[in-house]
Amino acid sequence: MCLTLKNPIKNTTPLEHRYDNVEKNQTSAQETLKKKIESMEEEEEKEQEHIPEEDVVTAHAGHLWKEAQSGRMFGLAAKHWQKRYFKLCRGRLSWFESKSSVRSRNSLLLDGYTLRKVGQVSNGQIQFELIHADASRRVLKLRAVSKLNFENWTNALESHIEFFDKSPLNFRYEFAGLKFLGTHREQSVSTRIRLPTKSDLSLEPLGQVIVDVAVPSDMFDKLTPSLRSGALVRLRPLMFAQGINAGERMLDAFVDVTRARATANLTGNDLLWTFFNEYKALSPKLYDSKRTVETVEAILGELDQKLNEMVEDRERKYEVLLLASDCVRRLGGVRLTNCMSGKDRTGMSVTLEQARLLAQYHMLCKHPARPSGVRRTAAQLVTMKAKPGVLKQSRVMHIADMMRVYGVRLQNCRKNSGKAAYACTMVNFMPECYRPPATLSNSNVET
Repeated sequence: MCLTLKNPIKNTTPLEHRYDNVEKNQTSAQETLKKKIESMEEEEEKEQEHIPEEDVVTAHAGHLWKEAQSGRMFGLAAKHWQKRYFKLCRGRLSWFESKSSVRSRNSLLLDGYTLRKVGQVSNGQIQFELIHADASRRVLKLRAVSKLNFENWTNALESHIEFFDKSPLNFRYEFAGLKFLGTHREQSVSTRIRLPTKSDLSLEPLGQVIVDVAVPSDMFDKLTPSLRSGALVRLRPLMFAQGINAGERMLDAFVDVTRARATANLTGNDLLWTFFNEYKALSPKLYDSKRTVETVEAILGELDQKLNEMVEDRERKYEVLLLASDCVRRLGGVRLTNCMSGKDRTGMSVTLEQARLLAQYHMLCKHPARPSGVRRTAAQLVTMKAKPGVLKQSRVMHIADMMRVYGVRLQNCRKNSGKAAYACTMVNFMPECYRPPATLSNSNVET
C-alpha cells in the first residue's frame, strides 16, 4: 500500500474576517435556541390550559426531561435524558411516556423528599433534583426547558413537600359511611362507590369514601327522616392482627414487629371500647338487652387482659382474635378475616369461627363457658365449654375439621393453587385449633 502525503490547503481568509464569521454563527445559534425555548414555553402553557376535566385534582402537569435510571449498553454508557409527561397529584409525582399515555411508567410519593435547585446547565435547560432523606433511595434528576417552566414546577413541588412536612403521614383510611338513595320500581337495586371530586392535598386513597346504596322505594320510605334527607350511617373500622403461622414465632424476636403488632391491637381495642361506651349510653330500647351490655363488657375485660399479656410477654395471643370477633358480633358489627393469600390461614380461622357459632347458638355444648369477667383459658374459648378436656376431641374442633375436609375452603385452595391442600408449613408450631388436618397440609403448595 502506498500513501502519499500532501501539503494542507492554506486558508487565505483574513484573520479578522474569520472572527466575524464565528461571532455571526454564535449569534445565529443563540437566536435558534431562544426561538426553540419560546416555542416550548408556549407548548407548556397550552398543556397547562387544557388539563382534562376528569383530572381537575391534578396540581401541575407538563413535560420535563428526566435522567434515565441506567445508561445505555447495559449501563456501560453514560445515563441519557428522556422527555416525559409529568403529573403532580395529591403528593405523588407520576410520569408518562407521552401526554396521551393512560398508564404511568412510574411514580414517586413526595413524603421524605427535599427539592434541590441545581441551576442552568450547558444546553440551556434548568436542572432540579428530588432527594430523599434515605441516601440509598434514588435521586430523581429533572430539567425544565425554560425559567417559567422551572419556577412553576419547583413552586408546585415545594408546596406539596411543605404539606407533608406539616402533616406527617399516617396512612389512615376513613370510611365516612353509607348513604341511602330512593329508587323507582323500574330501576334495579345497585351499589356504587362515589369519591369526592375535590380534595386538599392528601394521600391515595382519598381520606373519605362514601358508599351510595340504592334501595327500593318501599324500603326507602321506612327509613328515618334524617336518613331520607341524606344523613350518613357512620361506620367504625378497627383492626386486630395476630400471626398464627410458624414464621410469626421467629418474628417475635424482632422488637419492631412486636411493637407494630401491639400498636395495631391496642388501637383497635381503644376504638372498640369507645364504641361500646357510646352503645351503652343509648336507650335500652335500642339494643338487645341489659345482658348483652354485661356480656360485652365481660368480653372486653378479658380482651384487655390478653392484650396486656401480649405486650408484656412479646408473644402472639390468638385468643385476641376470638375475643374480638365475639365482641364485635354481639354489638351487631361485621367482621372480615384475611391472611396474606386469603385461603390457608383464612380457611382455618373461618371454619373455627363457624364451629364456635354452631356450639354457641345451636346448643352443641351442654355446659358452655359464658363470659363472666373471669378470664377463660384458651381451650375454654375455643371449645365454648367450662370443662374443655382434650382440645382435638372436642365437638367444636370435630366440626371445624369436617368443614376443612369437606367444605368450600378446600375447594378455594384447589382453585388458587391447583391442589386440594392447605399450604401450611411446620404445622406443629401453629396453635392447635388452627392446624389443618394432617392429610391436607402440604408445604410444597405454592400460594
